[in-house]
Amino acid sequence: MKICFIVVLVCTFFISPFSSAAEPGDRKIDREQLLEVFRETNAGLNSQDIDSIMNHFDQDAVVSFMTTVVGEGKEGIVAYYNKLFHEENAPLKDYQSTPSLDGPAIFHGDTVTAHGRTDDIYTLSDGSRYQFDTRWVATAVKKEGRWYVVSLNFSVDPFDNIVLKEVGDKIKVVGILSFLAGVVLVLLGLLIARKLISKSS
Repeated sequence: MKICFIVVLVCTFFISPFSSAAEPGDRKIDREQLLEVFRETNAGLNSQDIDSIMNHFDQDAVVSFMTTVVGEGKEGIVAYYNKLFHEENAPLKDYQSTPSLDGPAIFHGDTVTAHGRTDDIYTLSDGSRYQFDTRWVATAVKKEGRWYVVSLNFSVDPFDNIVLKEVGDKIKVVGILSFLAGVVLVLLGLLIARKLISKSS
């Protein structure tokens, strides 16, 4: 799904409110820098500027998409983005995401991790729309004074999502239609049998 959800990741780090007390000054600066990364990434997303988004990803970053496809490195991530949106017969037309954070980002020296969820709306090339409650986990590292995303993972509940529900609804409809067709066939069989019996008698 749209690499735009990548914005989600960044959002994860940055949207959490700053701790007003007992937070080292350098961490406050780090959070401000991460917030700026989010803003720029979000702007790139809204303008469909994938290069602007990738500017905040490490060269060897890895993204695990909801489709189970893994994009390795910037080239791999961009290639999959283009496959989803720009190549011939691309499945996606649009993607909108509303991210949220489960809690404040956790710092481990020059590494930060965060996790949360996103309310995603996917518009397919045929105009149909699907909404997913997506979970994500992201990691970023600080290099030469800048923060870069190095890992991002997306997942959905395989037992509770709109696609599964839609398939289930279709199976129910097919089951009902099959039952009705069976009833009709039985009735026709009985009518034919009665006619044959009446003729033989």
